[in-house]
Amino acid sequence: MSHQPIRVVQPPIQPSSVHSRSSRNYQSSNSARYDDLVQIAEQQRRLIDANRQMIHERETRGNHIDNAPIRLAVLRNEVFIIIVLFFLNNY
Repeated sequence: MSHQPIRVVQPPIQPSSVHSRSSRNYQSSNSARYDDLVQIAEQQRRLIDANRQMIHERETRGNHIDNAPIRLAVLRNEVFIIIVLFFLNNY
């Protein structure tokens, strides 16, 4: 029996290890994107709930505004809300 040491050659770097690192980076970026989408969805839900509440209040109390500047301010607010919802839906 020989007493020579056994030489072990290190295996070459597998492309799968490179892919696993890139897939981990991809997964972490996907989870960040998913978290962003969840946050945007929650913001949209809160805006929709606020708009529903505002519509309900207007329907119950009526929208009797005789003053033109106040009417204009109300219309500006409504347009602003519509614009915000549009941009949130297209983000």
